[in-house]
Amino acid sequence: MNLKQIAPGEIEKRSFEIIEEELGRELDPVLKPIIKRVIHTTADFSYADTLFFSENAVEKGLQALREGVSIITDTNMGRAGINKKKLEQYGGKVHCFMADDDVAQAARQNGTTRAKASMDKAARIPETSRTGSWRMMANIFCIIISIPERSKASLCCDGADA
Repeated sequence: MNLKQIAPGEIEKRSFEIIEEELGRELDPVLKPIIKRVIHTTADFSYADTLFFSENAVEKGLQALREGVSIITDTNMGRAGINKKKLEQYGGKVHCFMADDDVAQAARQNGTTRAKASMDKAARIPETSRTGSWRMMANIFCIIISIPERSKASLCCDGADA
């Protein structure tokens, strides 16, 4: 057997090319990178038709990131997928409290999930006055970004309500 070594970047590039070929149609150029990333992450092409983006959500989200917003995730997988060095260049941080002992204890005491307890903990940190939240649970993908004026931009699918 002759195995060919391929760089990870080339594999990802080809994966995105295949996604584009399989879609067989053009997407809104602003939304396209997000939709393709969701499809790549989930291997579910139905997201091309089911993702819902509120008006100007991408632009507001990008602006919030440029202003140093921090991202709070309730999954370590979500945390792993965020480019922390790039985010830090803008002054933002990534937080995930799912593995924290106090989160597990709070979930047990309150009869809730660790995901809820981690978000409750996140709401108590000073940064949450300007925070973005990345949550991926089951087949629901939702990004909620609170910007300094407290208005909300959301990118949601599957009926998830921001």
